[in-house]
Amino acid sequence: MKNAEFSQDSLAILGAMETCSGSPLRWLGPAPSSNVGILRAYVAPYVLTALAYYGSLLLLAYLFLPYSPGCPDAMPMALFTDYGLIVLGLIIVPSLVTFLLQERKIIPAALTSLIRTGSLRCNLDTARDLRVVWERRYRKFNVIGQTAGMVFGILVAIIWWEMLLKAVGPNWHFAHGAVSEPGKHHISVGGWVNIYVHIPVFLYLLSLFFFRTVTIIYFVRELVRRCEFMPLPFHPDGCGGMKPIGTIVLRIQYVVLSCGLCIFLMAVQGNFRHPEIWVPYLVFYLPLGPLCFLGPLLPLHRAMRKFKEGQLDLVYARLRSEQERIMSSLGEKGVAKEDQESIDRLKEMLATAARVPTWPMNIPAWLKLAGAYLAIPIAWLLQNEKVGQAICGFFSRFGTS
Repeated sequence: MKNAEFSQDSLAILGAMETCSGSPLRWLGPAPSSNVGILRAYVAPYVLTALAYYGSLLLLAYLFLPYSPGCPDAMPMALFTDYGLIVLGLIIVPSLVTFLLQERKIIPAALTSLIRTGSLRCNLDTARDLRVVWERRYRKFNVIGQTAGMVFGILVAIIWWEMLLKAVGPNWHFAHGAVSEPGKHHISVGGWVNIYVHIPVFLYLLSLFFFRTVTIIYFVRELVRRCEFMPLPFHPDGCGGMKPIGTIVLRIQYVVLSCGLCIFLMAVQGNFRHPEIWVPYLVFYLPLGPLCFLGPLLPLHRAMRKFKEGQLDLVYARLRSEQERIMSSLGEKGVAKEDQESIDRLKEMLATAARVPTWPMNIPAWLKLAGAYLAIPIAWLLQNEKVGQAICGFFSRFGTS
């Protein structure tokens, strides 16, 4: 009864932990203990963000710039052909906003689920200390992430502006779609908004997402160090009741995938002629994927494996003790029925302990995770002409001569 009371008290404390203090997400996202539907939680933020980010450029284009049939690079027609901008405005930024808004709820909800199923045990003092310490740390990381994002966003906007002033040729940022001579630039209203509003906003959200992901990694490590994880061998999620943590990791990886998709489409649209633009993004994307999903999973994997090994050691010790007792008292009548039943029960316990999972993700979740991460590198390889020729040459060996 006392353990049940501790679990309920710990559930109430950790289930109301605030992770968005120090950021606007605290007023925009749902409260940790709130219960909102899918429409309000996911669909509404996603659609509204897409309309505000990408729709605003379309609105400015149609209000301030007439369509020029002879210049397909001019706004607003270029907004329908710039694939990088389309993915950024309709997928990446809405995904970032939706994830950041929901993160305020999904982390306390995951802790609540783990405590309720008995997969996580945390005493009252530890729960109070974790909430106080990590609410303060979340506030610190939120402020650092927002500050870094704003500074970096402004710097990138200035650099982008200087590059446009030196550019010659078609570009939808120009009022007439193209500039024939350096120095004769007229940046459109939509181009100005994209450079000095949309780019800083995107980098602000991306920086906040990165710092909050790092915070999740360290929070899981602290949780493993101070609490006791007890995965259940027959839990229907196939992860010992740890699926809520794996779900958070999957959501993070989907956001990273959307960023990689934008990079890939930018490179494809430019026919890979500007490596100085997409190579740094690719170098950033490749290590970011493993960091985002292995960072939270590895500490939890070690805790789950330690629990499984402890359970197996207990059964092995009991089985060894029973075997020695039976062998020492073995007579002409052989093994007694009670002894045989005792051995059978221990064998069942051993099989149960062996079924305890050691990862907070089942096989379908691993396949989704691998697909989300490898989709961009595979697409990158397939578009390469040399790689395509090598693949065709490989399969041509099996053809008829």
